[in-house]
Amino acid sequence: MYQVKESWSSRSQAERDEMTDKEDEQKIIALVKKYGRKKVSDAEDEARKERKNRLSNKKITWRELQRRIDSSKNRLKPGEVRKWDKEKNKWVSNKEDVNEEPNWNDGVNVRWNLGPNKKEVSLNVNGATIASRKTEKWTGKTKVKTAVDKGLIDFKNTQDPAKNLSGMKK
Repeated sequence: MYQVKESWSSRSQAERDEMTDKEDEQKIIALVKKYGRKKVSDAEDEARKERKNRLSNKKITWRELQRRIDSSKNRLKPGEVRKWDKEKNKWVSNKEDVNEEPNWNDGVNVRWNLGPNKKEVSLNVNGATIASRKTEKWTGKTKVKTAVDKGLIDFKNTQDPAKNLSGMKK
């Protein structure tokens, strides 16, 4: 089949505007996938406020949003203070030293691991496991033809159980 490829110049201005709007939307969606909805919406809000103060109705571009998100990475978080550490020769934040990993070797705690094939729960005291329960269920995918063939062979060989062995089925 013959396909006509339209060039940019053969389209009307409304079609061109629509295409550029769709491209911009896709670029913003890519920013959301890369940085997250909250960071993108915060950058959009900040840009809108600045534009409102300058009384500018200019559209916010995705490049500007990306620049704002990248520059916001270096900002201080709420309640954060950075001090110069002479030993490390770098700025150290009071928020970076917080260890978010729980100390499993201190006191009584319960751990659990829930997955698609594995469920595990354990009770620990000072890092030693007192009681645990673990179940695993692994199922492989079986083709329909294989299952039917196996069922037919087993049905035919009900009289002689020795033929049901895996090497004698065929």
